[in-house]
Amino acid sequence: MVLACREDEGLYFNTHKGGRHVKEQEFRVGPRRRDVATLWQKFEESIRRNHGAPDDLHLLAQPEGDTIIDTVAKQLVMVGAMQRNVYLVPVNYDLAHDAQIAEAEFNWVTDYYGKLIWKPPTEHLYPLPKGTVEQRITLVHLNRHAERPEIIAEMDKLNVRPVLSPEFLALTRAYPDLQLKFLLVGLASVWVASDGDRRVLYACESSGGRDLGLDWGDHEWHESCRFPAVCPTSPAGFAG
Repeated sequence: MVLACREDEGLYFNTHKGGRHVKEQEFRVGPRRRDVATLWQKFEESIRRNHGAPDDLHLLAQPEGDTIIDTVAKQLVMVGAMQRNVYLVPVNYDLAHDAQIAEAEFNWVTDYYGKLIWKPPTEHLYPLPKGTVEQRITLVHLNRHAERPEIIAEMDKLNVRPVLSPEFLALTRAYPDLQLKFLLVGLASVWVASDGDRRVLYACESSGGRDLGLDWGDHEWHESCRFPAVCPTSPAGFAG
């Protein structure tokens, strides 16, 4: 099989059958046709680097290639989502809270309140869904110092809501490098400490590793903080 590109016809695959040169499949990709040709070359180079056979690439055109294409597409969607500041996150709401922390594999879990962080939150500001749901989570950045009421008011304008603890922990599990770039603060689940203070989850970088902790939820948050928020499943609002 040969990959060909013509200015007048676009990009197509062709092959030889019974001594005849037959056009097998055509892709009219307009101005992006050279990008597709480059992509095909990169596939070929990757197969060679991984000691594959030249014909391995032809599997993409076979029924068994559907699974391969689906796997690649999911990775592309994840990368594209990160570039657009929308992170696709599967959240298991039925998993025990301490198991959610364990699955996220933090380097440190900072707890100054008698292992309070390992206990389920005292309250959630929004109803907790059931089962496993893929959520779309964005990072809200006010670029100024702000307290929780101001931050949530800004989220209301954007038609998003602050993440609940399972969503916060699932985000840090799915995108572990995110907290190495930003200090993340989850506002929608609250732990009440023995002194009556209301605490919320934060995740940050510490000595090159990943740290999870609780901090006072009602103080003024630094301008560098990012506040994960769930996007609605439809323009009308959130699924209940």
